[in-house]
Amino acid sequence: MKIVFVEHPCPVLLLGNQPWSPIRTNTWPQSQMTLAAAVSNQHDIEILDLRSLQAPADWRQEIGPEYMEPIRYAQSTLTRHLIGNYGERIAQHPADVFVFTANFTSEANAVAQTIRTTKVKWPEALILVGGSDASPQERHEFYFTAGADYIGVGDGDTALPAFLESIQKSRSQPSRLIGGGIMGAFHLPLPNLSFVDQSRYKESGGGPILPAVFSNGGFAAYTEISRGCSRECAFCSARKTKLLVPPISDVLRHLDHLIDNGCRLLMFSDDNLLLAQRPDELLRIFAHLRERQVAWEFPNGLEVGLLADNDGNFREDLFEALFWNSKNPSKFAGAHRLLVPIEDALLHKSGLSKLKRVQAAYIGELLQRLINTGIPFLNLAIMIGGAQETQADREQLEGQLGLIFGLTRSTATRVNFSIFCTSPLPGTPLGKEITAQGRLSHSIEEAPELWTVFASVINGDNFTAEQTTNYRRELLQRFHMSQDEGKILPPS
Repeated sequence: MKIVFVEHPCPVLLLGNQPWSPIRTNTWPQSQMTLAAAVSNQHDIEILDLRSLQAPADWRQEIGPEYMEPIRYAQSTLTRHLIGNYGERIAQHPADVFVFTANFTSEANAVAQTIRTTKVKWPEALILVGGSDASPQERHEFYFTAGADYIGVGDGDTALPAFLESIQKSRSQPSRLIGGGIMGAFHLPLPNLSFVDQSRYKESGGGPILPAVFSNGGFAAYTEISRGCSRECAFCSARKTKLLVPPISDVLRHLDHLIDNGCRLLMFSDDNLLLAQRPDELLRIFAHLRERQVAWEFPNGLEVGLLADNDGNFREDLFEALFWNSKNPSKFAGAHRLLVPIEDALLHKSGLSKLKRVQAAYIGELLQRLINTGIPFLNLAIMIGGAQETQADREQLEGQLGLIFGLTRSTATRVNFSIFCTSPLPGTPLGKEITAQGRLSHSIEEAPELWTVFASVINGDNFTAEQTTNYRRELLQRFHMSQDEGKILPPS
């Protein structure tokens, strides 16, 4: 059976001729690699990466026409486009099964448009789609209407092999949902890296990359060495999910496989790495990466409260293992970037259990310790735009940001304020609550592109969605951290 795993094209919202949010092309196709690795021994596999461009900086030359009606947002008219000649490329890749991943609600229309195009060209092929946005029940009709034959709602790398085996025996299934989960041990299959042009993957989810990381060539790849998070954050799609950890031998074999094939920057996208992995195994893993002289980063963040013990004392051995770096300007190895998820802790006393100990004093000490390591980049993940947010909350936030900016502006470490607008993602308690309360400025069917950290769709008690979006932009400009042109610049 011929199976094509599709990385859908990069969508863009334009305000006139300017991008409404940073443009992300040439990103490592993590989901596609994981799924392909799970079935590559049984089927004829191909990865069709419609997101990567030969020259990422020239994305404007490859922007397509509007594929949906514009979005009216406050006083702005935002047009919707896809980047790249996805229709022509789909026509060149016949298959029995096409597999799509819809992880981000803001990219839902891009996935749907690509599915429709595939269905027209290859009407006999089966279309499968899974991911965080496709999985919730309230999103199934959207993807079925676009042309999906089946939707995956379980762990794809375990559900997909069983489904493909059954579909070979019978083209029809009693349910259009593909379920499945990891019942026993979680193993990491080794991806076949010959499926992709590795030279294109120099992008990081958190910003720029030091040139010294790729001094001898290589690429950047997302990876995960655990799954799940038992925390109860109401805004998160991974909340209260089972913690799954593969054997340490699997982890080291998987990382060595990536490194041996040219990976020089490992981007750990685990749901909650510090909660899932045992400290002694983390020490072993990152000591091994240090020996291999590669760089790593945590663009999905770490639960920073777990860097300290129950008495609030920082775990020196763990800190040293995770955040060591070579400080070599010509060949960089070690911790390259950390996203510090402090969420709403700078606005008020956070109600999140993971932030119980992460208050202002802890954040200050943590930042100073991280800066002392010489880590090149720190992104502070700050959430604004909650329904009950007040003017007093925002005044407190501005005061705290001013203190942090003063503390960090003269350091060699580039500290960036990653200010996120709270997003009511489908399937989450927050998403259901905001929808039920009628607080949405735009329905998800009307404008899923706005379900992103760069814009708000929540009308709160005191601020409209548009006011929150403008406030975010004003804060970034005030502290010279605007990302209107894409990525923040590296340190001079």
